[in-house]
Amino acid sequence: MRFVLDTSSLINLRELEWLDLLKNPEDIFLCPEKVEQELQRKKRKNNEIFKLSEEGVLSILSVSHPIVFSALSNTDSDAISLALENNSTVVSEDGLLRENAIRYGVPAIDIAGILLIFYQEGRIDKSDCLSRLKVLFENQILSKSRYYQLLISLRS
Repeated sequence: MRFVLDTSSLINLRELEWLDLLKNPEDIFLCPEKVEQELQRKKRKNNEIFKLSEEGVLSILSVSHPIVFSALSNTDSDAISLALENNSTVVSEDGLLRENAIRYGVPAIDIAGILLIFYQEGRIDKSDCLSRLKVLFENQILSKSRYYQLLISLRS
C-alpha cells in the first residue's frame, strides 16, 4: 500500500517508538516537503524520522499540482495533494485533514487505521494490535469513543 504521512502521525510514531511499523518493504511511505520543513524546525528530536528517509523507508516528495484547502494549512493541503498524485492513503491524526481528504475522494486514516490494516493483513497479531490501540488511547491520540469502537470491531 501507499501512504502519505503528515507531521502529526510521524511525530506520534516517533514519540511512541513505533517507526518500525514503516519498515515493511510491501508499503511505500511518502511525505510532502512541507512536512520535512516542519520537522526540520526540531531536527534534533526528529533525527530518527530523517534516518528513515536516508534508509529509503520514507520518501520526501514535492507536490507537482498543489490544491489549496481553505480550512487547512499548506502542509495539510500538500499531504492531500501528494496522496492524489500518488494514489495513496493519507495518514493523519488531524480529523479535519482526514475529513477534507475523504471529501476529495482520498482515503484517509489515522495510526489506529494503520494498525487495523496491518492486523487484517496478518502483519501484527491481535494482542499486538490491541496493546498498541490501548497505548494510543492512554496517550490521548485516540478518543475514547473510537477506542471502544475499535475494541468492539476486533472482538467480533
